[in-house]
Amino acid sequence: MDCLAAERFDLLLVDGYVADMYVGDLIERVLRMANHPRVAIMKTGGKSKTIRYDKSLGECRFVEKGQSDQMPQALRAAFPDFCNPPLN
Repeated sequence: MDCLAAERFDLLLVDGYVADMYVGDLIERVLRMANHPRVAIMKTGGKSKTIRYDKSLGECRFVEKGQSDQMPQALRAAFPDFCNPPLN
């Protein structure tokens, strides 16, 4: 988690399964950081368990885990303002 606090980035893409850690705990730790990034959680259809976290800390978006060539479209749909910024 120290490496997350040391770097500033805009989007954190998290797999619905993180070895040795409950994903909800990871999400809460990230959302408690000052200026936390947006969080996208990849999930697999009906196979994934419900991920619980304190939603008052901030918003997470869930994206369907698919083939790698489909991920850009899924992220654009989940974060349209982030992935498609307005043109000047």
